[in-house]
Amino acid sequence: MTEFNSKKNKKPPFDKIKWLSICPFCNTKFNINQAKVIAEKKDSFLVHAHCKKCRCSVLASLVNNRMGISSIGLVIDLTYEDVLKFKNARQISIDDTLEAYQDLYK
Repeated sequence: MTEFNSKKNKKPPFDKIKWLSICPFCNTKFNINQAKVIAEKKDSFLVHAHCKKCRCSVLASLVNNRMGISSIGLVIDLTYEDVLKFKNARQISIDDTLEAYQDLYK
């Protein structure tokens, strides 16, 4: 079982997460040293990786638990700066959604 301790290691164990090392669109190897940690909480990380070849990005959540390292990734079109910008933004409410719908279909 692979484990990491965020207090000892400043970066998540990217080398242990194979899917995070290759772009899901063009199969180019990510430069793991350029992956950026967006948030860290106890033994979990939110990480942004960007492919320089096709410009695809992956937002990944890495969590250390008793079973080892769990990860889930989401292919996005946001830059690292975009993710930081929206990370603490106000949530979109149901009223916001209805108002946008009404504006579109006037």
